[in-house]
Amino acid sequence: MDSNDLAIAAAAYRAAFGHDIPAEVLRLFEPRPAPLVLEIRQAIALNRPVPGWRARSRTADAALSPAWIPEA
Repeated sequence: MDSNDLAIAAAAYRAAFGHDIPAEVLRLFEPRPAPLVLEIRQAIALNRPVPGWRARSRTADAALSPAWIPEA
């Protein structure tokens, strides 16, 4: 398995559950993506998102978007 397999699995996870896999999880498994790909495939097969990934994904999105934008 390679990073292309991980990209395909991550896209399938997003399509199935409506949220991304947290970036820190992707970085953690970057050197060896096979266990993560298997985890993603299992979650999809069982139709159960990985607990905690939705909350982490939303937290990361919130951190990237500004809470307040000053007027010009």
